[in-house]
Amino acid sequence: MFPHTPMALLPSIAAKSLSKAAALSVIAASGMILAAPGAANAASAACGSGTYTISQLTAGFACTIADKEFSNFFFTGITEGNYGFTYDDPLAGGNGDHTFSGQGLNYRGTGFTYNYTVKIVKPGMNFAGFNTGFSTSLNAPGFKKVLSAYEADGTTLIGSTEASASSANGTGYSFVPSNPGPIVFKNVVTRAAGTNPRMDIISDSVSQSPNTPPPKVPGPLPLLGAGAAFGMSRKLRRRISLA
Repeated sequence: MFPHTPMALLPSIAAKSLSKAAALSVIAASGMILAAPGAANAASAACGSGTYTISQLTAGFACTIADKEFSNFFFTGITEGNYGFTYDDPLAGGNGDHTFSGQGLNYRGTGFTYNYTVKIVKPGMNFAGFNTGFSTSLNAPGFKKVLSAYEADGTTLIGSTEASASSANGTGYSFVPSNPGPIVFKNVVTRAAGTNPRMDIISDSVSQSPNTPPPKVPGPLPLLGAGAAFGMSRKLRRRISLA
């Protein structure tokens, strides 16, 4: 039970164990819940690329790719498509963006929405910005896609970007300063009256930047240090004049 423990110490160890057990029973009786270490922040499954349907992307869904977790999905007005997640790894020459995209939407309706949350699960980076885009069959005009970012409460708007031309991204939005998140992203897709395009692909990308603190600006010299520096400067000038 206690390897390499002297026999004389076993009674005291047993007594301590019983004391801890008694304390735990008291806490349990009082209604407090003890969670195992790390249970509250259990890691979500790894994200897949082009492997999910809308029926899988629900409020209870969560997956992690690199240092970002995508979760809390909610779609309205659309039922088709295959969706997935990619990371443009800088170690492989990429730009570090995380992208959520869908293809095979085959959408001809008047509009749909979808929301999700992205948070950083490893230290080192902040959100730097985001962008959105879409593609229609034969690049037919008519759709507009607006992607907005909100604080974690889902109601405090941070900023938006929109795409209104097929196969072209929006102008993008930059967080100033960079944002540690989590960020709630909300998409609204609309179709202009009198048009009949078919939307095939959607794409949202999130950029990042290091969250290193700015370098410290040196403060004023202490009074003694400033006086010493002035004295040294005066002696140097005197030596130069005598040379």
